[in-house]
Amino acid sequence: SSAAAQPAAAARPAVAALPAVAATVVGTCTPLTGVAVATSCQKLCTPAAAVAHCAYCECAACGFCFPPPSPPLLPPPPPPPPLPPSKHVVDCGTMLAGRAAADHEGKSRCDEFNENVLLCDQRYSKTKDGGFVLCEYRQSEEGTWICGRQAAVLYCAGSASAGLIARPPPPLLPPPLARCADVTRGRTSVNLLVPPAWCAKFKEDAAMCLKHYTKQETGAIQLCEYDANRAEPHQKCYKTAAVECTN
Repeated sequence: SSAAAQPAAAARPAVAALPAVAATVVGTCTPLTGVAVATSCQKLCTPAAAVAHCAYCECAACGFCFPPPSPPLLPPPPPPPPLPPSKHVVDCGTMLAGRAAADHEGKSRCDEFNENVLLCDQRYSKTKDGGFVLCEYRQSEEGTWICGRQAAVLYCAGSASAGLIARPPPPLLPPPLARCADVTRGRTSVNLLVPPAWCAKFKEDAAMCLKHYTKQETGAIQLCEYDANRAEPHQKCYKTAAVECTN
């Protein structure tokens, strides 16, 4: 006999599908540099995908990505070493004009010119590091006059010549002295009067005042001049400033 027919299984009740929960998108995400697919990055733009999002995406409205921790602070660098003292650099052509190196037996010394004021002021002394100091004639602490070195050590902007630097032009000579006979022409020396007198002897006589002069022990001449407006009577016939002259 055939097997009895089995009753059909009861149909399972249909289960309603749960509505899909959309992921909360936080802002608009863009891939980081080198990530080509923007849509893949957009799927990660949710708080649940924080780690992946922070690794692959950039999102301006992302609040769950935090900036990387700051690197540890490095200790401050040590202070720079102190600078050496600046050298006093000068123009040698000007500073050493008219001076020569005070070289003597291989040494640079100013005191070799203790007995010569003129040569002392025309010399300079060299230092071992290439500088130089000017020689000057001055009084020492013991009271003697010496040719010593100035305190300031100077350095040339260029290389200093070991020999004589170009000398400046010589100073202008003073005009020649007038002849005493021309200075006193038409006048008589009050020193030769009997007895000898001064210009003030002629305080009441302008004409006689202008005819005399006085001669100093050095040979200089002082003329007698008259000024009636002087307050003191004895000063009306007075001596002018001394005039140097030659015989």
